Amino acid sequence: MDTLLISYDICSPDRLRRVAQLLEDHGRRVQQSVFACALPADQTEALLDDVLAAMECPPDHLFVLPLCQRCLEGIEQHGPEVRFPSETDCYIA
Repeated sequence: MDTLLISYDICSPDRLRRVAQLLEDHGRRVQQSVFACALPADQTEALLDDVLAAMECPPDHLFVLPLCQRCLEGIEQHGPEVRFPSETDCYIA
């Protein structure tokens, strides 16, 4: 299971909506342009392929940060708490 923190900066409103919808279908929004996803490796690869296909690089930008268990345990949140997804969560694949 891959746990990822994915952020993006998309210049076009149409591409922005497509990328946001793809990530909403596979993860949990933790901030406006930041998602946490917990997916099997094959689904992670497929999701990233779909997201990159919806983008135009440059000027769009995607940042993918893999998170290990130790990283997840060390997350600090201030303000409304957002629960990170886990392997028991179910998302549209």
